[in-house]
Amino acid sequence: MLTNLSKKRFYFSLPCSRDLKNIVKLPLLEREDKYKIINIWKEKYKDNKYVISDYMDINKYEVIKNNCKNNSHFIIPFKNNNGYITYYTQFIDCKLIFITSLEYYNKYKTNSTPFITLHFFDEFKKKEIILSKIHIINPTITKYQAIKIYNNILSFYYDTNYFQYVKKFNNDSRNFNYEKFLEKFKEIF
Repeated sequence: MLTNLSKKRFYFSLPCSRDLKNIVKLPLLEREDKYKIINIWKEKYKDNKYVISDYMDINKYEVIKNNCKNNSHFIIPFKNNNGYITYYTQFIDCKLIFITSLEYYNKYKTNSTPFITLHFFDEFKKKEIILSKIHIINPTITKYQAIKIYNNILSFYYDTNYFQYVKKFNNDSRNFNYEKFLEKFKEIF
């Protein structure tokens, strides 16, 4: 019997390929040293108001990659003129993060679209760098907001002192105190 015909499925298309070879001329870049690769990568998007390109060293990425495996969700507050907007972050896998407002996520759950996506490209592991690309999907998000959220995600998943809050949020959420968390880290939000 056909009973679920009225239910809609939601799909989201990524704003860019997950494969670096579809974004850049990979064989040409592979010939360059890591500093030239970083420079080319940063120059590529410097004038794009919806894309931010960055990089990190392989050691930092490996810590983040390991930490996100069993701790894929977190919240990042962002201070604005009216107080704070809380963003919900979700590692889809170790190379892709979706970021949306917590309010939007609570309203739409699995049908919520990301406001920002964050991709990690590990094609240059041998050169000890990981390229990252932040794509702003929701035009109400500024580059400043996206960069601040990005830096806070990296901090909370890399720094041992910060990561304990990510672990508590994922593994003991009933005892995660948002107000204490916000008070402790308000200077960085």
